[in-house]
Amino acid sequence: MSSIINVTYQELTTILEITPHDQNILLCGDHGVGKSQILTAYYEAQDFEVVPLFLGQMSDAGDLLGLPKEKKLTTGQVETLVMDFLPPHWWQTEKRFCLFLDEINRGRPEIAQVIFDLALNKKLGGRKLPEGSVIVGAANVGDEYQVTELDPALISRFNVYRLAPTVDEWLGHATSEKVDNRITSFIAANHDQLDPKMRDDADSMDKSPDRRAWFKVNDMLQNLPNYMELVHIKAISGVIGQSTAGMFNKHIKSMSTVDAKTVFLARNWKKVSIEMQMMKMDEFFHLNKQLLSYIKANYETIQADEKIQDTCCRNFLLYVNELESMEYREPIAEIINKLETHKEAGAILLSDEDVYEAVDKFVDSVEVKL
Repeated sequence: MSSIINVTYQELTTILEITPHDQNILLCGDHGVGKSQILTAYYEAQDFEVVPLFLGQMSDAGDLLGLPKEKKLTTGQVETLVMDFLPPHWWQTEKRFCLFLDEINRGRPEIAQVIFDLALNKKLGGRKLPEGSVIVGAANVGDEYQVTELDPALISRFNVYRLAPTVDEWLGHATSEKVDNRITSFIAANHDQLDPKMRDDADSMDKSPDRRAWFKVNDMLQNLPNYMELVHIKAISGVIGQSTAGMFNKHIKSMSTVDAKTVFLARNWKKVSIEMQMMKMDEFFHLNKQLLSYIKANYETIQADEKIQDTCCRNFLLYVNELESMEYREPIAEIINKLETHKEAGAILLSDEDVYEAVDKFVDSVEVKL
């Protein structure tokens, strides 16, 4: 069993914040979980230029070191020719940067030897990286990947973590990135379809969904209606696999038009009420997750506009009252309970006096029944 410590998106951000720049970080995990994206986004936000090097694509050490050249070295009156290296095209001479060693365990053995000095002394071909520069790496780990086992001495030069974000984290991220509601509602209802492990009997060309694949599906959905024809399903099957594509199509056909944005910003609540009456109880648990994710993704916008905040609070109260009228108390209890742990949603909704009073009244009614 692997001893690599698992971290979520939020935990990784904190780790990056507290790690000194002279310490190297190696981020492991399955393909498509967002290793490259989160590292790049973090360091770019810190005003680092991120220089990605795909070690699996390098044929020899020269691709990393640069080309050799002659250099004259003078000692007293004696002049000697020595070998030096022309710096590679990505080399920065003054400004600090983030050197991102992607696919670190797919490189050839001679590439790994070059990384030793780079990881230990921040030097490459005798040249030292600019002060304040950082080195991070990424690697896929697992028996299903054709990778090279790294030398323990090289591993010792990195702080090693496995990125294992939760499904709820991904849903929050997807909502902030405006991922199609057809996808987020499907994943909310089918956690196991976000990035399942490949079956043992799967062919090497079989497709299965992962987090990167769902963003590809999102791009495809921009031009597709809710009703998908057979050719559309086949196109999506090439991204997430035939089985998952079939489940996804079935989900779309059964979807209600009510989503988080509709609940919070609807001006005609009667229409929302009619749609809610056609929904099953299980669907409201998934809608609750969308509601919480929506506020987290749009927290600053909602907080800055009193009118929008009032609309969100008023509609949330209507949503709870609608569930109460349908005698769906379990979804009400769930979302009220989660307001305590989702600080953005709690700050927005519980700041409204009417919402706070309704929540307090519901909690009292539950306690009385107990």
